Amino acid sequence: MAHDVFVSYASEDKPTADAVVAMLEQRKIRCWVAPRDVPAGREYGSSLVQAINTCSVFVLVFSSKSNASPHVIREIERAVSKNIPILPLRIEDVPLTDSMEFFISGTHWLDALTPPLEPDLERLAESVRALLDGVSEAPGVSPVTMELGPPVTSSPLGSRLSATSYDLTLRNGSDERLDLQLDAEDDGGYCAFTLPPRVSVPANGTTSVTIKVGPRSRRWRGSSATRPLSITSSGGGQPPTTITGQFEDVPYGWLPYGVAALVGVAVAVVLGVTVVTAGGNGNAAAHSTSTAGTPTVTALPSSPTPPTPTITATPTPTTVAIDRSTCDQGSTVPALAQELTTVRFLGYVVCDTSTYVPGGAIHVLVGVLADSPDSFTQLAFFFVDGEYLGTDSVTPSASITVVSQVPNAVTLSYAMYRPDDPSCCPTADEAVVSYDWNGTKLMPQVDLPATEGPVSRR
Repeated sequence: MAHDVFVSYASEDKPTADAVVAMLEQRKIRCWVAPRDVPAGREYGSSLVQAINTCSVFVLVFSSKSNASPHVIREIERAVSKNIPILPLRIEDVPLTDSMEFFISGTHWLDALTPPLEPDLERLAESVRALLDGVSEAPGVSPVTMELGPPVTSSPLGSRLSATSYDLTLRNGSDERLDLQLDAEDDGGYCAFTLPPRVSVPANGTTSVTIKVGPRSRRWRGSSATRPLSITSSGGGQPPTTITGQFEDVPYGWLPYGVAALVGVAVAVVLGVTVVTAGGNGNAAAHSTSTAGTPTVTALPSSPTPPTPTITATPTPTTVAIDRSTCDQGSTVPALAQELTTVRFLGYVVCDTSTYVPGGAIHVLVGVLADSPDSFTQLAFFFVDGEYLGTDSVTPSASITVVSQVPNAVTLSYAMYRPDDPSCCPTADEAVVSYDWNGTKLMPQVDLPATEGPVSRR
């Protein structure tokens, strides 16, 4: 459904949100509100993201409940990242949390603190209309259109072994050449994208580029998952243009077990040949000829070889526990203090800032889940020149260590666990992942380790 306004609220404030929607729609202002407008069978989070991306005004019903709601904070964060105007309607006089203040402290408010509510809702409708009129005066429809071709994989096993490629065609309907920037994302951050950061499209012409999509981390089992994705072109003085598609995330499934079986057969064959050869060369035989001339072979007795004792080395576990008393200490460095605040409002705390590199183009802070009873729920938070980029994964790891940071690259080490390892003491070899910053995208150089399987980052 096409809409003008996205209405964000805490579930406890639904009666007020319904009144807001009723007033705006009486004024012919189209609204999107959950759960009313979530299509049947569509993933809830995906619907929210698409609705925010395509709205012109974001209305927040602000109360003590929405002030503390992580879901509302994520919706606001999305709107801010898309430069969508936010209009808060305050129905309770409560101080802003750090998370809320980070995003809307400088935003103009509308108060609806005392009944009746209707006059305040009328003022809200007038403010929304004014914002929409302002939007309508901006440049109109972009002359850029995009067409996404069907997915193509270079492996007969599909996305199990190779990235999926899409041909993206951009058409420029203007009389001037346009230099455009391309961005891609998916709902939930499951996918890794490889695409040219900038594309030049000739006047009244077309340009085709190839976009590759793969999973950020390979899954060993489970069912296939369809990942909705969107590609946006912007720049050239034109409004952004977005096209949507989907990526089929197929787990390895039987593949690793089949490969393991083939390797096992090959090893068995090699070992079998070696044993036979050793047996033929290791024992001498005495030959004699009988009176009938028929040769006989008599094996010489050999001394039994004493068994060689088998010594199994027990791997020495690595302790990865964190002293929680060092967490959330703040900083006197303004840029670092702001980044620590960002991590905090996302529900994590930073326990070690010794690897912080001021002035670097790309750097990382490792955060520990604030509500976790231990330190084994961690995410890596990436920043570029003070701007928050995102995390290494949507799924936390047990332990992450910063190996190195240079202006355009970060290297992280992930503790890897066998199924019976305690959280404190992983026994598998660590996994090292480097992330390169190309000026517009942060790209991992290898797949992030899995969170399940015989060896995982948990």
